Amino acid sequence: MNVLLSALADGAIAVTPNRRLARRLHAEFDLALAASGQRAWPTPGILPYAGWLATLWETILAHDAAAEPRTLLSAAQAIALWQRVIEDSGAALADVRGAAALASEAWSHVHAWGAGGESWRSWRQQGDEQDPSLFAAWADTYLARTRRLGVVDIAHAADVLAAQAAVIAAESRTILLVGFIELTPQQTRLFTALEGAGATLREVESLPARDARVSRTTTSTPRDEIAAALRWARAIAIERPGTRIGIVVENLGERRDDVLALAQDILDPASILPGHLQSGAPFELSLGVRLAQVPLVGAALDLIALSDAPSTLGAAA
Repeated sequence: MNVLLSALADGAIAVTPNRRLARRLHAEFDLALAASGQRAWPTPGILPYAGWLATLWETILAHDAAAEPRTLLSAAQAIALWQRVIEDSGAALADVRGAAALASEAWSHVHAWGAGGESWRSWRQQGDEQDPSLFAAWADTYLARTRRLGVVDIAHAADVLAAQAAVIAAESRTILLVGFIELTPQQTRLFTALEGAGATLREVESLPARDARVSRTTTSTPRDEIAAALRWARAIAIERPGTRIGIVVENLGERRDDVLALAQDILDPASILPGHLQSGAPFELSLGVRLAQVPLVGAALDLIALSDAPSTLGAAA
């Protein structure tokens, strides 16, 4: 068992930048304990960053609810509040829900990379019709409503928690920061406050150190680049069966269909032949399709929309 898994077995808490890494560490921990002959073990403390902030908030409430009476909003609740703010602003938008999601994301970036103040207010000077000015107006209203409702969202939670570092440090175990490539200023403020209050924090690599050889291949088009990467992966998979190979694709959300088609053609050519039985592709994409794009779900949503209002001829057909 490596150093990271040993620390988890001793009760340390691992904080990861995303859910995917947290799931992988859980799987590796379980495999390591099972391989050691154990049949049962406590669930390790492995949490994505946002989930960890939520547990710290619960720690503060358990210590003294009067010291921090506000409620922590979930991500869905925050977006719903943003949507209400945008609707009440009277902005003529085709997709209010999409605008709310973008505003929530921008709000998170402002807090994560800002100095902790209300820096967005300077953007209101750029003209009422400019996107930054619109966001600044919405942000002022959103902040006022959170204060009136007595709530805090996850974007602002880290700065609030930093002010309660002494309480958190007294209750916390060793904290392992796993897989963070670059800390945001907000994360740095929180981690520095926790260390200053006596908490033990350690940065840990999620992958073991290994020798690497770097090579570069150039192609004439982005599509050819993906094809070259997939052929490289296929050659390695044939040479070393069982090897896990990862390919990072820029703008995967915009290129997913093209990447999937190339992957099927190069890595699983039998899948495109007539009569092929689906038995599981030898690859997976880290980004799925939107739920509304699943045919059965899309048809159900169209029927719901049709029952409420007129629909286009194509959708009705």
